[in-house]
Amino acid sequence: MAKRRASPLESRKEFVHRLVITLYPHGAKYGDSTPPTYAITDLFSKEVLFQTSFRAMLGIHMNSPAGTIASLHLHPITPGGPFETVQEVEVVEGKGVLGDHRYFGRLSRKTGEPTRRQVSLIEREQIAEHAIALGLPAIPPGAVRSNIETAGIDLVSLLGRQVQIGEVILLINAPRDPCEKMDAICLGLMERMMNNRQGVMAQVLRTGKLRVGDTIRPL
Repeated sequence: MAKRRASPLESRKEFVHRLVITLYPHGAKYGDSTPPTYAITDLFSKEVLFQTSFRAMLGIHMNSPAGTIASLHLHPITPGGPFETVQEVEVVEGKGVLGDHRYFGRLSRKTGEPTRRQVSLIEREQIAEHAIALGLPAIPPGAVRSNIETAGIDLVSLLGRQVQIGEVILLINAPRDPCEKMDAICLGLMERMMNNRQGVMAQVLRTGKLRVGDTIRPL
């Protein structure tokens, strides 16, 4: 007996299922928002997704003035090793993330002054977009080697602006450039992350603590 072929609607619902898993690998809540499974599925059934911007469908309030910290990660002592996932970090003005073994206190080779590339951030929505485009069920938190993974905020649109997270103030100052380590996750990921699709770098303007679930507000 021939295997029944999945209908377009069933295929799209499976796509939605993988999307939600990628955005919310642990089913966690971020701030006051929860995975919009039913809303997205309903939009699928009405065939809205394929007439609407992909990124607009991915986020939770992507046009909202505020987002949240979805996860926090630290560079390992051993170069190239896996990132450490933590619930809280301290950032220090002009230096970066305390305990981060790559960027903290780093000096510019050109000026000898502290580098402005002190903290790395990327949107969970962007990670999910890459995962789905490459046919991956998910990209685990921390795998793309950023200190902060966010939800619900468009980071690239904030280049040149300050954001406040609790008592901390960051200046988002540059897009992040992908390296060959991204292709170790999946061949083709490095290329997909080019042209402002691997998050941003930021400078610490005010010392303080960052916690998972903290609100990110542009100033």
